[in-house]
Amino acid sequence: MRGGFGAVRGGLEPVFNFKRGNGPPAFDEQDLRDVFDGGRRKASRKNLAADLMSRGFAEPTAYRALSKGGKFADFILEEDGLLSWKG
Repeated sequence: MRGGFGAVRGGLEPVFNFKRGNGPPAFDEQDLRDVFDGGRRKASRKNLAADLMSRGFAEPTAYRALSKGGKFADFILEEDGLLSWKG
């Protein structure tokens, strides 16, 4: 289903059409830069993921963004269990 309403128990519920932009916020490099405070912050993956989730991103999205093989891996440095921004 692409949009409109979907049947749920007790009535109808809106169904998001992500192509129209009415879904969750898009995740980009600036979001990570903000979480790392422009490169001034070092933290564990768990704490950074929690920060991203507090900004409205889903847990899987947060951990994918911080993963070693993820889209933003070239911008993230890991030393002694702490991640930092190297972008």
